[in-house]
Amino acid sequence: MTFQFRKNLLDEMHIVTFQDKPAAVCTDAQIVKALTMNENLKQMYGFTFKPADLFRIAANDASEAVFSSISDMIPEIKAKPMYPDFPSQVMAMDEAQYRMHQLMHYFSTYGLEDLFGVSVAKGWLPETEETEKTKEDVHLLDNTVLEAVSEEEVYAFVYNRILSKRERMTIPETEIIRECLLHLTTEEMTSVNIRFKENLVPIFSVCMNTLNGEARINAIHALCQHTGDVFKCTREFLNQNKWHLKTSQKRAIVKILESYPVSDFENNLIPSREKREEILLVLQYTDYNMYATSLPHKELVRQLREGSLRSWQAHFTKALLSSPKEAVVIASQRPGEMLRKAAWMFRNGVSKNDIQHALEDHADQLSTQTLVTVCRKFSDYESFSETDSPKEKAALFDIFMHALGRNLATKDTVLKDKKVYINEGGFDFSHSVIETNDKSQEGGYVRSGLAYRIPEDVHTVRFFTYWNDERRIDIDLHAYGEDKENKPLHIGWNRDYKDQENGLAMSGDITHSNAAEFIDIDLTKATGKVKYVNLMIHSYTGVPFSQIETVLTGMMAVSKTGVKTDVKLYTPANCFYHHELKENAARMMYGFIDIDKRILLFNGKTSVNGSLNNKMTIPLFTLDTYLHMLLEAQNASVVKDKEEADYVVQLGKAENDKEISLLDANYFLDA
Repeated sequence: MTFQFRKNLLDEMHIVTFQDKPAAVCTDAQIVKALTMNENLKQMYGFTFKPADLFRIAANDASEAVFSSISDMIPEIKAKPMYPDFPSQVMAMDEAQYRMHQLMHYFSTYGLEDLFGVSVAKGWLPETEETEKTKEDVHLLDNTVLEAVSEEEVYAFVYNRILSKRERMTIPETEIIRECLLHLTTEEMTSVNIRFKENLVPIFSVCMNTLNGEARINAIHALCQHTGDVFKCTREFLNQNKWHLKTSQKRAIVKILESYPVSDFENNLIPSREKREEILLVLQYTDYNMYATSLPHKELVRQLREGSLRSWQAHFTKALLSSPKEAVVIASQRPGEMLRKAAWMFRNGVSKNDIQHALEDHADQLSTQTLVTVCRKFSDYESFSETDSPKEKAALFDIFMHALGRNLATKDTVLKDKKVYINEGGFDFSHSVIETNDKSQEGGYVRSGLAYRIPEDVHTVRFFTYWNDERRIDIDLHAYGEDKENKPLHIGWNRDYKDQENGLAMSGDITHSNAAEFIDIDLTKATGKVKYVNLMIHSYTGVPFSQIETVLTGMMAVSKTGVKTDVKLYTPANCFYHHELKENAARMMYGFIDIDKRILLFNGKTSVNGSLNNKMTIPLFTLDTYLHMLLEAQNASVVKDKEEADYVVQLGKAENDKEISLLDANYFLDA
C-alpha cells in the first residue's frame, strides 16, 4: 500500500487504514492508549474517530501505528513567508520600503535570469525581525470524524464506494481506483454497477491490458451495460495507445461489440451526428470489418459508413420540426434524452404541460443527479445572458422541479415516513449548492459549492500556499473583492499589498521554490465595509500545478491577528480545507468569502472567465431546498429536537446507526 494511496484516502474520503489482527482480549491499557491517541489527534490535527472504530483500533493495539501514519500524511508549510512576523510587519511597513524590497527580490530572480541567461534557484529576501513561533493557535473548528477500515478490506471497500456514485471521479479518486485495480480480482472489479460511464475507462484499460481470451471479453461485457459504453471506452483506450492496438486487442473489442444484441448495437452505433465520426474512427482503428463475424452487425456498420443509417436524434429533430406532439412521444422512449432536450423542446413549441407530464410519467427512469444539475442551473438566473427569456427560464425551472419531486418520491430510502433532524454542523445549507460533474476536480471530502459558517471566535481567515520544486517556480496569491461603495479591491503582487482600513494584507511575493505566501482577511475590520472577497492562486511561471512537485494551498481560521505573536502561522487543525493541487492548470479561483454573512465557499475551479470581481451568486436551488424536497417526497417530517429524530442527516461521517452522512451517501443521488 503506497503512501500516496493512504494520503488520498485521508484527504478524499477521511479513511484511515489499520492492520486487522485483534488480540483475544482488549486490555484496559490498549483502550487508554487509543483514547490518548484520539485526544492527541483532536488537539494537533482536528481529527477524531467514532467510538466503534476507536475500539477496533484499540483491540488491534494499532494506536501508535495509526497516529504515526496520520502524522506523516499531514501536509506541512516548510518555509517562512517574506515577512515572518506577518501580518504585523506588513501592516507597519510603509509602501516605499515594501516596493523597494519587492524590486530587489524580482531583480535577484527574473532580472538576473534575463541579464545573464542563467537560471536562479533562490532570490534575495529582506533581513527582518522574527519572533519565534512555537505556540499552537486556539482550536477554532469542529473536529473531523475519520473512518477506520482494515488494510485487508480497504481496496474493495473504497472501489465500491467511489464507483457506485453516479458522477465523474475527481483526480484523487482516479488515483485511488488505479491502485485498487492492482489488488482486486476480476470478480471484484466487475461486481460494481458503474453508473457514470467515464469512470469505466481506467477499468476497461486494465482489463484490456491484463486479461486474455474469454476472461477479458466476459469481464468487459459485465462492466459495460451496452455497446455505447464499449465505444466510449475503446476511443479512450485507442487514444492512450496512440491509436495503435495489438491484433489480440482488436479481436477482443470486436467480439465484445458483437456480444450485445443487434438492437443494442444499432441504438448505440449512431446516437447523434456528432458521435458518428468518433464511432467510425473506432471501427476503423479496430479493423472491425476484418474481425467481425456477425452479418447483422456488419450490415449496420455498412449502413453507417454509407450514411443510410439515421440517428435517433435525427428522427427526433425531424418530428420536433413537424409535430411537437409526436416529438414528445419519441422523446418519451428515451427519458434521459427527453430530460436533456427539454429546453430545446420548449423553445420549439412543445408546451410546458406536455413536457412536464411526460417527464413526470417517466420520473422513475430519470437520473436524480441530472435533475439536480438542471434545477440548479435554471434557478441561477444571474448566470444567463440578457438575451435569455426570464419567462422561459422560470418555466423550465418549474418543469424540472416538478420532475425532481416526482423522481424523489420513487426512491426507496430509509427516511420514508421517518422523523428527521437536519444537522448542519459547521455548514450553511441555505448557501450551499450541490455540484455534481461541475465540481472541482481537486476533490476533497467536502466538495466544492458547500458553504462553511465562519465561527464567531474566528477573527481572521487566512489564504495560504506553500510550494516547492527542483525548478524555480513562482506561485502567486490574489484577493479580489468589492467594498460597500462598490469600489473594487485587489491584494496581490501587482496591486495593493495591504488595505489597512478594510483589513486585507499579503505576506510578500516570493518568486522562487520552497516558499510560502499568505493573504489575511481580518473579519473584525472587513465586516460592514467589504461585501465579498474572491481568492485566486496562480502559477506565474506558467508551469501547471500538475507538473509541480508540491503546491499546497488552503483556507484557515485564525483567532487573532495584526500583532506580534508567538503563535504559528499555520495550524492544520484550523484548516477549513486544503489541497495539494493536481490539475493541469496554472490558475484557479480557490475560495469565496461573503463577509457580512460570514460564509466561506470552496470554489476550486480552474476556468477564470470575465471579471474577477464578480460576486459568487447562490441560486434558488440549494442543498437546503433539495433536502426539504427529498424529505417531503419521502413523507418524512423534520423535527427540531435531535433526540426526537429517527435519523439525523449531516454532511460529515456518521458516528452511529442513527446518523446518515450526505457526503458518503452522495446526497442520495443514487438512492
